[in-house]
Amino acid sequence: MAIFGKKDKDNKESKQTSKTPAAAQSAGRSGSAATGQSAGRGGSTAPTAQPAKTVAQPAKSAAASGQTPRPAPKIGPAATGQIAKATPVAAQPVKPAQPAQSSTAQAKTISISTLSARPFVDSVKREMLPVRAVVETAGLKLDWDAATSTAKVVIPKGTVRFTMNQPLPNGLGEPMIVNNQMFLPTAYFRQVLNINVTWDRTNDALVIK
Repeated sequence: MAIFGKKDKDNKESKQTSKTPAAAQSAGRSGSAATGQSAGRGGSTAPTAQPAKTVAQPAKSAAASGQTPRPAPKIGPAATGQIAKATPVAAQPVKPAQPAQSSTAQAKTISISTLSARPFVDSVKREMLPVRAVVETAGLKLDWDAATSTAKVVIPKGTVRFTMNQPLPNGLGEPMIVNNQMFLPTAYFRQVLNINVTWDRTNDALVIK
């Protein structure tokens, strides 16, 4: 049976200690080489993608660009989906219907008995009627100028003048004076003065329609 002394034990521990650093260095080199190769192969096949950089551009105002700013559009009830309210309209009162007026004016009558001179028929069979009585009853105005012996009647179409001893238009003869009353033919009243007058001999009256 071998007996090792203290000296032999110290020699064995010294040899084991000297071997340990060499083994550790070898393992370290092999590990580093493997790691380097693995990293080299990975970098060459799949490079890491770099994130894109986005730079926000500041918005240009209308004043800086030289453009006239547009007004904001008006939003009405149709654009906003609202229902437009109808404006109430006040009811207008209904006017009563006017009664139809008769085209025939009421006739005016002059009693011949009230006249200072009666109507007559001249030598050529023309009816002669008193001027003032007929004109004023018809609602017209008669002016008499004694200096010139001229009568003037204002009608809607203008002024009509006729003078004593002067012929009337349309071959209707001349004015005549009887008992200080001027007389004119019935046709002159109708054609020139537009007065529809009739001598009603049955009732002894002058009728103006």
